Amino acid sequence: MKMAILGDHADVFNGKTPSKAEQRDTGHPVLKIRDVDDSGRFRRNYESFVDLDFVARFINKAIKAGDTLILNAAHNADYVGSKTFFADSEVEGAIATGEWLIVRPHSSALDARFACHWLTSSAARREVRELVKGIHLYPKDVARLSIPLPPLEEQKRIAAILDQADDLRRKRQRALDRLNQLGQAIFIEMFGDSNAESGWNCNVTELSRVCKKISDGTHQAPNWADSGIPFLFVSNIRNQRINMNTKKFVSYEEFEKLTKHTKIEPNDVLYTCVGSYGYTAVVDGSATFTFQRHIAHLKPNLAVVLPHYLSWCLETPKVKTQADKLATGIAQKTVTLSALKKFRVPIPILMAQKEFERRISRILRLRDVMELEASFGANLFTSLQHRAFRGEL
Repeated sequence: MKMAILGDHADVFNGKTPSKAEQRDTGHPVLKIRDVDDSGRFRRNYESFVDLDFVARFINKAIKAGDTLILNAAHNADYVGSKTFFADSEVEGAIATGEWLIVRPHSSALDARFACHWLTSSAARREVRELVKGIHLYPKDVARLSIPLPPLEEQKRIAAILDQADDLRRKRQRALDRLNQLGQAIFIEMFGDSNAESGWNCNVTELSRVCKKISDGTHQAPNWADSGIPFLFVSNIRNQRINMNTKKFVSYEEFEKLTKHTKIEPNDVLYTCVGSYGYTAVVDGSATFTFQRHIAHLKPNLAVVLPHYLSWCLETPKVKTQADKLATGIAQKTVTLSALKKFRVPIPILMAQKEFERRISRILRLRDVMELEASFGANLFTSLQHRAFRGEL
């Protein structure tokens, strides 16, 4: 398949982040990193706005349908390039923040969907990761990448096939997402939820009162190892699960030093505090690991609150609203430990918590089965991408 330089057939540039003084509560929308979920879908909710003067000055940073956006800066190099987003008419015109790198294909030679599929392929992602310098990805480097460039009609044919496979993959993922929503629905059915605290039909108290300790991960710069104990980041906590897939490791001696003051034990609850804050998971004791300071470490008082109940409680919309109000910062929103300790949480009797955990366990068993199916679909899609950009599709 013919190869070409990406920058010869697409504009590659960064967005523009408004300063705190330039941000507004209403006005023209700004697309931030957290406005797109981890699967690359727009959350249909903007958090930041600017006035028309800002838009006029930076109109060249306005998103156009067909753009592919790539996360180009983060507090940790492992996150750079980890999130991509294909822009459609729903976000057209919004100003992209500076944490987005934008690839805008020239429609005369490069099909937008074909370009997006290539940029999200495993091969292209590896190439992009190799371009990261420190914690940044620069447009000039991405523009020099080589991209397969068959005739335009062939690009469209390939993109259509990959779109169908991607749609099936996303439907499986949405089914998994709805299982998590079902868990939240069970929580609300059993314990209530509304804008008023009285909406919870049980006692409500501060989180600090039902936990023996609330701390966070290591603040030290670890001494890395090529293998050993996994070191986890915020992205490893999702869907009430701790994902052990990581590229960072520490030795057992380093692990002992990092966890000297607070051991990681079964039934502890983890809560993400920075960037993608508000995700939780329970430590099940099946693996040994340590984690960064952007993850809070809760030790529930088991005489008062059960770990899986607490973990799901912290992801309820009402508790998430508390997090949104208390989070500080602009580019990377942060829920501080002092704010987390003040969260108001409902604490029903233990019998009710046990019944909730029993019902949730059935959902989690079903999720395990569906995740195997989703994994199969993802592997199939990756195989199709690989074949497509080798000219074998």
